[in-house]
Amino acid sequence: MKPPNIKEILLAAALLTGPAAAQTSAQPQFPPLQVGESVRLKVNFQSCRSARTPGQQICVLYSGARKYFAAKDAATRVATFRTLADSVPGTPMVVEGIVEQAFGGTAGIRLSSVSGRVAESQDRVLQRL
Repeated sequence: MKPPNIKEILLAAALLTGPAAAQTSAQPQFPPLQVGESVRLKVNFQSCRSARTPGQQICVLYSGARKYFAAKDAATRVATFRTLADSVPGTPMVVEGIVEQAFGGTAGIRLSSVSGRVAESQDRVLQRL
């Protein structure tokens, strides 16, 4: 017998709890972010790449299920991005900055500081993958 697919699971949830509950349970919930908000986040570094604009770099960080983009530009300290560029994917970090954009599961952040942190149990699981 094959396992149920997502449509079958949602249908079963709708039958048991009503369609509104099935719909909201299928979508990940993200804590609200406001543009201009100062944040301090425990993240895992993913990668950095060059942007289309010469001298600009974009780095990707994850905190929970949310994906954060941080761009290096003239206003960003060089040491902040050097720390990111020298990191291995999955490195646990603490970042501070200002939210510049936020939409669902993604957000843009202007970094003011980046530092390492001690790996927690979920970080060690991620590093084994």
